[in-house]
Amino acid sequence: YIILLQLLTLHTINPIKTLAINTYSFFLYSYGDFMSLHILFLEDTPMMVEFVGTALKEAGFTYDHFPNPNQAVHALLEKPKHYDAVVSDWEMPPMCDGLTFLMDIRYGGNEDIIPKDMPFIMCTGWDCDQHKEDAIEAGANFYQVKSLGESLQPMINYLNTLIRN
Repeated sequence: YIILLQLLTLHTINPIKTLAINTYSFFLYSYGDFMSLHILFLEDTPMMVEFVGTALKEAGFTYDHFPNPNQAVHALLEKPKHYDAVVSDWEMPPMCDGLTFLMDIRYGGNEDIIPKDMPFIMCTGWDCDQHKEDAIEAGANFYQVKSLGESLQPMINYLNTLIRN
């Protein structure tokens, strides 16, 4: 759209039309950049990678997927400003769990590199009040229960609030 509108602008003589097309072109470009979050997505189960990944893509988000916490931490340390949020599974045997990963991000000595206020969503199959309390206490911003029968819309809604803020 942007290229087409810019080409039309080159051939338009009327200055009002030119201004309108340039303004519309700028709005499309800016709106598109503003509306997309790039997410670090940590999940070890291929079926859940597909399920959650599809929901993220359909909502207009992009993500980098990592199957284990070591790779994810390395990516965050390498490019901390590259990610707008983290979506992490809770259980990832045999390496560690999402709670340990969350605490490593929040309190693991890398706070000067990884933004301490980076939104963290615990997206897990554990539908347990104690797990939810533990995650929120450790610094998770949102807790989403995932199962093939559950909607991920609450998580998508939360991510959308990040765009508006």
